[in-house]
Amino acid sequence: MRAIKDVLIQEFNLSGEIENWTLLNATEISADGRTIVGTGGNPEGRTEAWRAMIPRR
Repeated sequence: MRAIKDVLIQEFNLSGEIENWTLLNATEISADGRTIVGTGGNPEGRTEAWRAMIPRR
């Protein structure tokens, strides 16, 4: 098992977009597996929704 933030950074190079976030959970994933949503702490420390869109390779 791996943390979703680690996967998004290491496998999909999304570090600039989520580097200062704390991703608390992933709650949904699209049918094609390219969009993941959840909740987390933003850079200001507030809880809000996040969405990661995985680029095509």
